[in-house]
Amino acid sequence: LVDDSNRDVMLASGMVICLTALPDAIMARLSVDKIERPLLKGDWRGLLEKRQSAYNAIPYQIDTTDKSPETVAEEIVELWQTVSL
Repeated sequence: LVDDSNRDVMLASGMVICLTALPDAIMARLSVDKIERPLLKGDWRGLLEKRQSAYNAIPYQIDTTDKSPETVAEEIVELWQTVSL
């Protein structure tokens, strides 16, 4: 989503939804993940801020902070149904 040309291709191909969350919620989720994430070893908040304009360019956004995966899935389906009508 960060590269303009990649984002344009995705947006032209179908509905793109940006799942967002507060930074502390993101880190809480990732702290239980055992996958090594090199980008988090540096200034991850700065990285998030740097990418924010690219994320904001996505027309559909769903805030996932404090929501279960099931709730987020329901919101995605609801949004898709609303937009597809």
